[in-house]
Amino acid sequence: MTRVSRLAVIVPLLLALAACTDKGEDVQTKPQADAKAQVEQLATAARTAAGIASFSQSNANISGCDGRAGEISDPDEVYYVQGIYQLLVPAEQQAAAIAKVRDAWKQAGHTIKTERTFDSGGGEIIAVTTDEYDLSLGTGEPPAMSLLVSSPCYRNAS
Repeated sequence: MTRVSRLAVIVPLLLALAACTDKGEDVQTKPQADAKAQVEQLATAARTAAGIASFSQSNANISGCDGRAGEISDPDEVYYVQGIYQLLVPAEQQAAAIAKVRDAWKQAGHTIKTERTFDSGGGEIIAVTTDEYDLSLGTGEPPAMSLLVSSPCYRNAS
């Protein structure tokens, strides 16, 4: 799968995961560095649970949140962090990797929102942490698997 076609799959999922619903009203305050570190910690925990030594690609970005009227906040004021990670896992091991991550997420107290398998042997799992970070692990074109981690919206603590 090319980088462009992977992005075509990942970007719509990211938009669904990162649905911040206000522009600063009723959001907690957290320094951007802390939220980014938490996204990276959650990604590392999933990678470790899957038994993979490293990410083949990784990126965590800070973005503005969608406001109630559809406006986008200034990310220096109200933001969320979205992490996109790629794991390379042989096709025959992907279902087992998802199961290991599911078990780790359950053990950590995360709520599993969706879990499904595909006829092709792959699958996906979507969860949310107790502090409202969204997590998603899914299969792509083997050996690629995508891990997405998104924070809730926060007001930046400067």
